[in-house]
Amino acid sequence: MSRLQSLFFRVFLLHGLHIVFCNALTATPPPYGQLSVSGTKLVDSSGQPVQLIGNSLFWHQFQAQYWNAETVKALKCNWNANVVRAAVGVDLERGYMSDPTTAYNQAVAVIEAAISQGLYVIVDWHSHESHVDKAIEFFTKIAKAYGSYPHVLYETFNEPLQGVSWTDILVPYHKKVIAAIRALDSKNVIILGTPTWCQDVDIASQNPIKEYKNLMYTFHFYAATHFVNGLGAKLQTAINNGLPIFVTEYGTCSADGNGNIDTNSISSWWSLMDNLKISYLNWAISDKSETCSALKPGTPAANVGVSSSWTTSGNMVADHDKKKSTGVSCSGSTSSGSSSSNSGNSAATTTTKKPPSNSGQTTNQKPSSSAGSSSSSGSASASVTVVSTNTWNGGGQVNFEVKNTGSTTLCGVKFSVTLPAGTTVAGSWNMNAAGSNEYTLPSYINIKAKEANKDAGMTLNGSGKPTAKVLSTTACSG
Repeated sequence: MSRLQSLFFRVFLLHGLHIVFCNALTATPPPYGQLSVSGTKLVDSSGQPVQLIGNSLFWHQFQAQYWNAETVKALKCNWNANVVRAAVGVDLERGYMSDPTTAYNQAVAVIEAAISQGLYVIVDWHSHESHVDKAIEFFTKIAKAYGSYPHVLYETFNEPLQGVSWTDILVPYHKKVIAAIRALDSKNVIILGTPTWCQDVDIASQNPIKEYKNLMYTFHFYAATHFVNGLGAKLQTAINNGLPIFVTEYGTCSADGNGNIDTNSISSWWSLMDNLKISYLNWAISDKSETCSALKPGTPAANVGVSSSWTTSGNMVADHDKKKSTGVSCSGSTSSGSSSSNSGNSAATTTTKKPPSNSGQTTNQKPSSSAGSSSSSGSASASVTVVSTNTWNGGGQVNFEVKNTGSTTLCGVKFSVTLPAGTTVAGSWNMNAAGSNEYTLPSYINIKAKEANKDAGMTLNGSGKPTAKVLSTTACSG
């Protein structure tokens, strides 16, 4: 009996090892090996400056169809990307705060696909709020599972809002998250979000975090809103002050994701970033109906690499990126190309607004609210309340809390906003202009009966507080 038991144990052990090895992650070395930071430059394993160039995915909960190996391979083979950004949504519906398991699993799918394909992957905590405990929880799991792979970079805070202090709020936040990552991963690059939707890198450069190595700082721009001879001055100041910059997100269009594509402006930005050897990723691999989306509506993951499925912006970005030497290959030959030296008109502007994907309280102040009005049509009805969530010298931020007061799920809400004298809109998010002082919630926001949505908001110039009124509601069909 003991000999039979021994034989059975050996067979069982071999079977178990077979399962382990069959399920093991097969890693392809990334183009530049282990990355690190030297001065203002991202450098390869030999200490030579390199650029990562690629694409950002959209929030995981809204464009899940592209969070897979098929998309990652297409970005490598058809877009010439050597990096992909996994924008893990935190605050909006079905984000990490409400469904951490799904968020983590979708991140894992992209991370493992990138490692298998030999791409770098930026794991992005895509939030505008300082959920430090949850961020530590998330990055601890990521670092423990994948911190040993040189493919991984961490982005700890996507776009802190305007008015959030770098020194008083963001530096302490970043230090806590960095410490959690470094306890498990001592090498891989960590990218830190900066104030005003990652535009105030000049402010961060005055007080960089010096206790840790291999840190970089995030800069974001949208070419039809932000220009090289305007916002670009902040970037240049930061570089001059010795701050290493990483553009984890940029768009060819306006900061609201729509508007026109500014070809001259984006060419100037590309030229500047190439000259400074700054890495950059385009927003976004998405089929959402907006100008900055890289894919046409309805594009399946199988067609991410098919140029006929690319939007005007997608084609422009792909054409540019395919000329670059990114070190990736799908046919046995390393990609190569010459850097574009395009330049063009960069009309002066100092606009520093990038609308966040979610709004919320960014200080410890108690939010104040003012009751709004309601509208009803049969079983579909709603009310809107204006909630003041943050104030600063010369401005503030409000959310619009839209409550479904009816008995059926709402797929559309239209409301008006009245500004007091002397108050103007600096930026808005999750609300689409629908006329003079009229707005609609975007199509991806559905509100169940008796529930509320707080994702729409504005930043304001001036001390006044707006009022809001629901104009109409649309019930979901079916």
